[in-house]
Amino acid sequence: MIPVLLLSIAAVTVRSTSELKYNINSNETSQSCSSTISNNILKDGSLISLANYLNENKNFFSNWKGEEKNYVEFFDLLKPWILSDFLYKLNSTTKPSYILNCKDRKYMSVLKGTILQAPRLIVDFVPFGYDVDKLLIRLYETFDNVDIFVIYESTRTQSGMPKPLYFDLLKKDARFIQFQHKIIHLISDDSDLSHITQRTKHHLAKLRKGEKVVNKELWALEYSMRTEMIRKFTKLASSNSILQELLSNNLTNALGIQNDADEIISGKVSVTSL
Repeated sequence: MIPVLLLSIAAVTVRSTSELKYNINSNETSQSCSSTISNNILKDGSLISLANYLNENKNFFSNWKGEEKNYVEFFDLLKPWILSDFLYKLNSTTKPSYILNCKDRKYMSVLKGTILQAPRLIVDFVPFGYDVDKLLIRLYETFDNVDIFVIYESTRTQSGMPKPLYFDLLKKDARFIQFQHKIIHLISDDSDLSHITQRTKHHLAKLRKGEKVVNKELWALEYSMRTEMIRKFTKLASSNSILQELLSNNLTNALGIQNDADEIISGKVSVTSL
């Protein structure tokens, strides 16, 4: 077991002064390339483009029965919009506008721990469903602070419905290519989560019928996905020489971060002497 301290947080700012000198995806090119995804849809952040897109395809819903095949077809319909570019370009990663110095005397009554001899290795475990824009904002906002991004996808939604995988299509796209050397992409399918998927779907069906259900059962699949990404990362780290070297040098100082896709850490504050 890799000793990574896991924190579930909504907003914490940390700053790693280390630089990841290794390309985790060493077999993949790190050169920039043009976008492999091209369509005429642009997201403006207001969902107007999505509403217009769905209205153009409103006949799709005339035969909706809520079955798994309907969800498969729905995701096929949404694919051009999901993968489309954002109207407003993100040009650079966020640079700190305020530096918090842990050695400053005014923080001595709050920061009472021992100053580390070396910066922490920071690993961000990122659940990714289909919100490409939030993932891109996270990378721009925290790229200089985080050493490894573990982007985790599942072939099921958190309610157990089938979902396509998108990041393989995105990782060579011009929007994401600059971040690739810090990204590990992990995937779960039914072989990993089938028993939890059936449990979640069973309790959701009961809820729709108005029957009483235990609330935690409705979230069983989400809980399992959160632990599954850690398990898969640990398994990968045991056989990946680059990860082994990184982690072996930071066994006591590694910091794992896990939160929801829309809980993005601010990159505006830099913390020194962690």
